Amino acid sequence: MTIFHILGCSLQWADDLLTPVKITWSPDPKLRGGYFKGTSACLSALLTAGRHEEILELLDLAPYKFWHDRQWGVKALVAIGKKADALRYAEDSRGLNEPNQVISEACEEILLVSGMGE
Repeated sequence: MTIFHILGCSLQWADDLLTPVKITWSPDPKLRGGYFKGTSACLSALLTAGRHEEILELLDLAPYKFWHDRQWGVKALVAIGKKADALRYAEDSRGLNEPNQVISEACEEILLVSGMGE
């Protein structure tokens, strides 16, 4: 399997899953709600396809700040070189039922990769 095949599959997955995620997170109360099991796959495919801004735009529609979804925003920000923004985005994901240890580990990884281990 070549990188072009993987990228092509990611583009197709992203395109196929984008609409259902947008509908689930729609501001229209008649459409919004529920849970779409393809959300993580969509965000992952967008990341693999290099569609980083689309990830951030999509996450802006999310009704809740779940780390499970927002981790893709952190990865997108790191990928486009906005590490400080990624750290702020991760920190803003903290909440009552969010995995604080996992968020801390993601922030630590960004700092270590950036050479700011101190």
